[in-house]
Amino acid sequence: MTTECSTTAVNDLLALLAIAGPPGEEAAVADHLRRVLVSAGVDAACITTDEAHRQSDYGGNAGNLIVRFDGRQCGPRRLLSAHMDTVPGAIGAVPRLDKASGRIVNDAPDKALGGDDRTGCAVLLQVARALCQRRGDHPPITLVFFVQEEVGLVGSRGLDVERLGKPTPVMRFNFDIDDVDEF
Repeated sequence: MTTECSTTAVNDLLALLAIAGPPGEEAAVADHLRRVLVSAGVDAACITTDEAHRQSDYGGNAGNLIVRFDGRQCGPRRLLSAHMDTVPGAIGAVPRLDKASGRIVNDAPDKALGGDDRTGCAVLLQVARALCQRRGDHPPITLVFFVQEEVGLVGSRGLDVERLGKPTPVMRFNFDIDDVDEF
């Protein structure tokens, strides 16, 4: 990973960690992601949302954010995902990069940092940048940023699969913060 790439990824994560986004209140996170995606070169027409939050007992102010990269290479569509919501205890987090240790720390006492799953969202932003640089020289890939994962996988259960693109994804990779040996 280049220094520029890692700096961008860390900056993405710091920005995402600072946005409040408990389950049902992911609109600010989705708006931020959309702005970053477009500024990275993603065609706004390739970014959509669904109505997954409408079937939720919690209501909600945003649906799943779906980004399609159709690509020119043959092969099965891959789906890469993360979720936008975080635990309510992370509201008010004040993330900061501690340059001495190279770690992201939280300057808000008694608040969770909220890395679950803003880390996965930052990973998907890096994937989007890499795909934009390839200018379509890749197989079809869809990114999904789910809502309300922390309260029962609401976004994934309510996903509008018609918005994922054709061919339908046959492989899915979810970037959450589980240990690799838990798969």
